[in-house]
Amino acid sequence: MPRRHRDEGATVESDSFLDIVANIVGILIILIVVAGVRVGQSAALPPASVAAVEPPQPLPTPKPAPVVAPRPTIVRLPRPESPPAPEPSPALLAAIDATAREIEGLRVEGRSHRVDGDQIAATAAEIAADISAIAIEHAAVAEEATVVASANEALAIEVENLRSALDGIGRQISDVPTEKVTVLRHRLNPIAREVRGNELHFRIAAGRIAKVPIEALVERLKPQIERQKDWIAKYHRQQGRVGPIDGFSMEYVVERQRLSAIEELRAGTQMMRITVTGWKAVPERDLVAESVEEALQSDSRFMSALRLADRNATLTFWVYPDSFEAYRRLQQAAHAEGLSVAARPLPDGVPIAGSPNGSRSSSQ
Repeated sequence: MPRRHRDEGATVESDSFLDIVANIVGILIILIVVAGVRVGQSAALPPASVAAVEPPQPLPTPKPAPVVAPRPTIVRLPRPESPPAPEPSPALLAAIDATAREIEGLRVEGRSHRVDGDQIAATAAEIAADISAIAIEHAAVAEEATVVASANEALAIEVENLRSALDGIGRQISDVPTEKVTVLRHRLNPIAREVRGNELHFRIAAGRIAKVPIEALVERLKPQIERQKDWIAKYHRQQGRVGPIDGFSMEYVVERQRLSAIEELRAGTQMMRITVTGWKAVPERDLVAESVEEALQSDSRFMSALRLADRNATLTFWVYPDSFEAYRRLQQAAHAEGLSVAARPLPDGVPIAGSPNGSRSSSQ
């Protein structure tokens, strides 16, 4: 339809152009005829100086009527009809059919590959989950091995402490001169018992004594563990430090431990146990310690601690090899106040430490 409108517009423009050309041609013809008539009249006149009889004037020729070119007739040719499209050959139809089947086969194959890829991804996810479970199990076994190793190390330290204490006592006995008269004081034979109640800890090193605020450090440790329980539940282990208090800080290790089968039946599998698996009291540089003479004064920190202690409390002295003589003098002062005393010999350089697998103090 748009092409037909363009043809009709072109025809109208062609007719107008032909009309204009025909009018211009007619005007030119009229001008040529008028100019010819005027030229002929000018040539027939005689010169003014010659006297002659004027011939009879010819009758004026009438002006020819303007010739108007006939308007051209536009002959519309019939529009050629396009020949009908040839029918496709059987070979072409067969090729098209084969190509369509091949495309459909490729689509089916692509869907199959997509399904295989999804299955492979699911299998890979299952394998990754199995590997993660194995890694967690391996980490748990490693943690148990670490606990056993820590227990063995603590036991070895305890044995070494006992050996050091025995060696120190042996050296002190050997240093006693035989000719010196020994004054025997009457005392009841001490009876050793395991410490179960309140316990006060003191560190004796280089002949000086200082109270170790283990209970206060533990109380400060509890809220810190409470704040970090989500981290411990996720990573199973946490190391930290609290303090200082009275010149001591506590370095600790907290671990998440498995519940026993009976505990899981009682509490459920969603419960967990968080345990301090090890700690050590580290003295600060600004630690204030008293000599034996200062400690035995009535207004000393040591004597104040003895007076404020519960009558059923036990004093645990962590003694280094260079301070056994100071320990005996301080022990006598504690017995004079009616308090039980427990000794914990330590090798040089070994800090005051403890763990759930360690041994309890034995007081006398």
